Amino acid sequence: MFDGAALNRATVFGTSASEVTLTATVGEGPMGARTPATTTADDPMLLANLSVADAASPADRAKAFGAALRVENPKKHTPDTVDCVSCHVAEAARRIGEARFGLSAAGHVDAFVTSADTSKVGTTAAPSLENVHAFGWLGRDVGISQRTAFESALAAQALDAMVR
Repeated sequence: MFDGAALNRATVFGTSASEVTLTATVGEGPMGARTPATTTADDPMLLANLSVADAASPADRAKAFGAALRVENPKKHTPDTVDCVSCHVAEAARRIGEARFGLSAAGHVDAFVTSADTSKVGTTAAPSLENVHAFGWLGRDVGISQRTAFESALAAQALDAMVR
């Protein structure tokens, strides 16, 4: 954080630390872990670790899925209301919930709704913790998170309203 004179480490929201680590193991599927844990209510990490998600109850998976939708929704969360790792794994967690457990964002109260077409954003690859960029590249693969698309849709909507 820049305080006007120097860059200083800030405490990551939802933790008591100035640094949060995502450890991802590749195997049968994503096996993610965050250190330290978050204290926020919206934590999608359960779905970002297949061994934990497979052992969880359907209610716990649905709770983590709802958390992923809320984290992806810029009308529900900002960088000041959710920890870094939750934001960066939300898309993978949501996609795992959909593909592996049959959960759906369609009609979900926490899903972001827009008239903008954001369907072309994302990837056709299997859900992964390998590329968790909000907007960037991993080798030749572009990474644009659904959250970034939703934020862009809101910005475009606001700009459109200003010029009309």
